[in-house]
Amino acid sequence: MNNEFDNTPGARDDRSIRDGYRSVATESTPPELDRRVLEQARDAARPTGMRAFFGSWQRPLAFAATVGLSLAILLEINEESMRNLPATDAATTSPVEEHAAGATGTVEVDPFAAEADAAARRMQDLEAAAGTALQRSTDEERFATDDAAVCDTEVTGDPDLWWRCIDALFEAERTAAAEAELVRLLAAFPDFSPPR
Repeated sequence: MNNEFDNTPGARDDRSIRDGYRSVATESTPPELDRRVLEQARDAARPTGMRAFFGSWQRPLAFAATVGLSLAILLEINEESMRNLPATDAATTSPVEEHAAGATGTVEVDPFAAEADAAARRMQDLEAAAGTALQRSTDEERFATDDAAVCDTEVTGDPDLWWRCIDALFEAERTAAAEAELVRLLAAFPDFSPPR
């Protein structure tokens, strides 16, 4: 900016511009204009029609709808889990129910009895499945280490049936046993050609 003591030919013009800006800087809008602008803004922001009616009820209604929907979902989940419980035969009683009957001879309804019985049955099923899996793994180890026959002697009499047995072994991903059976098949029936 120019200095006030500047004696250059355009210095007086700069001073007059500066004075003009200073006089405009103190201007303010009239209070009547401020009031009218604020009234128009208030009117534009005021809700009208249905929005005015539901505006004050919007949050409480949304909260009530959320709670209602949550309860409906919880009840549906509970009902679905009750449907998935195993059905118990009315003529038989579980050991838990027999214990609950005690000396009175009446059976009291225990809400956890059905779940306890179902858990006991599942445990028995898991133990049986574990035993089957253990037997299967020992069989697979024997077939992987031995060249023992996997296909029955009834099947080995017919090359087509024998091939079906070998194919089933390949599909079960027991390739070592399948290849051993294939060698036995080709040794027993040299004229047989596998369909693959």
